Amino acid sequence: MSAEPLSERAHLMDRSGPFEAVRGLPIPGDIPVVVPVQRATPRQPIVEDVAAATAFALEPLLSRIGGRPRVAVTAGSRGIHDIGTVVRAAVAWLRAAGADPFVVPAMGSHGGATAEGQLAVLADLGVHEAAVGAPVIATMDTVEVGRLGNGTPVHWA
Repeated sequence: MSAEPLSERAHLMDRSGPFEAVRGLPIPGDIPVVVPVQRATPRQPIVEDVAAATAFALEPLLSRIGGRPRVAVTAGSRGIHDIGTVVRAAVAWLRAAGADPFVVPAMGSHGGATAEGQLAVLADLGVHEAAVGAPVIATMDTVEVGRLGNGTPVHWA
């Protein structure tokens, strides 16, 4: 095995791809056995009326909305079919329940991990103020909203 530092092997990446630069480097410890895994995702039922299903799913929360609270509706960039419809229905349900809803991105590095990029990702998914009926607010700023029992700060973006 080569003992030359990785920085001196970087030139190999141009010729043979990124893995060539690490080929032959010593590996500390044992390499665990790799086992192929396959995830089986059961078929989900087709929901004919997504807006009605969203409102139905939110109904148990009705008793928790008092006054005119400001409520954030999170919108992610993965895994929710018809997310624009879901967010629009959630906003409408919250508003009818007396809340003042707004939408926030719920994603990490999508959109380049920037507020503008995340807004663009959501807009491409049909989640923007004109479509969902509520402002979409994105920021990378955080506010400390509390602390855990061990003193670790809890932040909200």
